[in-house]
Amino acid sequence: MRAAVYDKAGQKLVVKEIPTPRPEGNKAIIKVMQVGVCGSDFSAYKKDSRQDGAILGHEYAGIVEDPGTNPNLKKGQRVTVLPFNEGCGTCAECKRGMINLCKDSNFGGQGQSLGLAYPGAFSEYVWVNGNYVYPLADQVSFEEGALIEPLAVGLRAVKQAGVYAGARVLITGAGFIAVASAIMARLQGAAKIAVVVRNPARAQFMLDKGVVDAIFSTGDEDHQAQMRAFSGGSGFDCAIECTGAGAMITTCSFATKPSGIISLPGVGGYAEPINVAVLCLKEQALIGSIEYTEDEFADTVEMVNSGRLGVNVLDFVTRHATLDELEGLFKAKANGDLDEVKILVDPWA
Repeated sequence: MRAAVYDKAGQKLVVKEIPTPRPEGNKAIIKVMQVGVCGSDFSAYKKDSRQDGAILGHEYAGIVEDPGTNPNLKKGQRVTVLPFNEGCGTCAECKRGMINLCKDSNFGGQGQSLGLAYPGAFSEYVWVNGNYVYPLADQVSFEEGALIEPLAVGLRAVKQAGVYAGARVLITGAGFIAVASAIMARLQGAAKIAVVVRNPARAQFMLDKGVVDAIFSTGDEDHQAQMRAFSGGSGFDCAIECTGAGAMITTCSFATKPSGIISLPGVGGYAEPINVAVLCLKEQALIGSIEYTEDEFADTVEMVNSGRLGVNVLDFVTRHATLDELEGLFKAKANGDLDEVKILVDPWA
């Protein structure tokens, strides 16, 4: 099969022929039809943080090629997959369905997940745990199926922020996780949703598509006053910081009410200083948000399958690509020359 393989010596993605995986017990083989490019994929490339021969890609949908021994799967089924699916199964977190926090899984442990320990979906086929394969409804396209994973990240971020019916929510950034967070906040009943960015033109599409109600720019000297007025004078009830920039945490802190929660799905390193004094004086809480629980992923699958999202998520796909184009796109991103909301890749094109 063809796959985009990470060449560590050259620090680049090389499309090559490699052996097609074979089923083993409960491990099924999925034919990848669409795979999204995540910010974490770009980050891994830029930081040279993957082993030689690694295959990235974890946001995908496809067809069951071989179900292995799993009785719930059938050859030809259209599916998406929870990619971070190799928790130990015995720790307290796994028993609560929170494999995102398992000591042996993904970012919380040794990276036992697709695109980290196991070959990812920038390939024609993947080898996966059959217990974490979810059927797609007939009307759901493979493109929509590939967006379920980042949408679930947004759902987790919204829940961590404590969004409730009637809440006023501030979101930072204009990437797909910001979009997903806005969509999920609306589904939770948020009354007002605003996005704050450095470049307001970058977020205009979010206002045009109705996922946010207002855009604010950190470049405006009075942006805090503007946001305070929009929130009704007392500040936002909660915030979701999707950029990974420390300065944006401070922006959220100033704009959020006392005792508000700031959720952090933007795993970016946060190298910039954070104004902790404001957090303390306002008794605000910073809370991490990593991936999603099994239930949250399943809930997101149901939302997409049932059409409950309320928006056409394909409106936020800004580029379609092939495996052969990935190296050029990743290099452009690393050089600061690529600005896309979401890229979807067809491994067969």
